[in-house]
Amino acid sequence: MAVPFCKMRPELRDLLAGTRSEIAALNMAVRAYAPVRPRPQSDKTREAAQAVRALDQAYTAATGQAVPTCGELWPYNGPMYQWRWSREAIARRVASAIDRSRRGSVGMHPLTAMIVREFFSAIWPEDLAWPISTPRPNPQTQEQN
Repeated sequence: MAVPFCKMRPELRDLLAGTRSEIAALNMAVRAYAPVRPRPQSDKTREAAQAVRALDQAYTAATGQAVPTCGELWPYNGPMYQWRWSREAIARRVASAIDRSRRGSVGMHPLTAMIVREFFSAIWPEDLAWPISTPRPNPQTQEQN
C-alpha cells in the first residue's frame, strides 16, 4: 500500500522532492539536444520496406487477419531450400521485419525483404492475386524444401 506524500516522513519527502526536481532538470537538458535524425536510406532499402508493407497490407485486407508479429510466434512451413537458419529463426526474422514495417520503418535490408516475400508466398491464399508492384518468388514444393 502506497503512503500518501503528505504522510511521509519529512526526510523522505525532501529526498523525493529533490529527485523530482533533478529528473525535471535532466528532462529539460535532454530536450535541448537536436532530435535524432534517421540515417539516410538507399533506394534499395526503401523499396524493400515498401514491398514488405504492401504485401502485409494486401494480405491483411484480403484475409481479414494480420500476420502475427514478434509477440506471437507461429510455425513457419515455407521453403527452406537456401536458408541457413531454422524455421523458428526465419519466423522470428519475418515477424520482426513485419513489425518494423508496421511501425513505419523507412528501410529494410533487401535480404530480409526477400525472406519476407518467400514467407508471404508460402502462406498466400490460392484464390488471392499477388500484388503487381512486388515480384513473387517461384513457389516451392515440399520436395524442394
